[in-house]
Amino acid sequence: MEKKYDPEQRVFPRYPVERGTFAIFPAVSRVLPGVIVDISRTGLAFLYLDGEEWPPEMSGKYHLFGDDFHVDGVCVTMISDIKVACEEHPLYKLALQNSSSPLAVRRRGVCFNDLNQEQQADLDVFIKRFHKMNG
Repeated sequence: MEKKYDPEQRVFPRYPVERGTFAIFPAVSRVLPGVIVDISRTGLAFLYLDGEEWPPEMSGKYHLFGDDFHVDGVCVTMISDIKVACEEHPLYKLALQNSSSPLAVRRRGVCFNDLNQEQQADLDVFIKRFHKMNG
């Protein structure tokens, strides 16, 4: 069952993120990292390939990283998960190159839970460092 989230309920604005910034499932999992598409002080959205074994419900600790910067142990809860039609997206094109059958791309939204002061400070730096300045 797909959950939907009303963006009008957001308290903090979401910022688009430069391509190449990721959200990653804990190291014990064998899923590919999801590509973060936007982020705020309270949550983020990322794209991932349908068929990867992302859990149907997300709760637990995840790591955010980009280039040489990361925020570890971020607790999240899933808010939405929808299939997206984005055949022009680089993630979709990459998946198609590495698969003989067509794959779908999904967009998942999560909110952050119980961030400590250090994680919130790291997240603020992460947002400033990786969000797109020009849309």
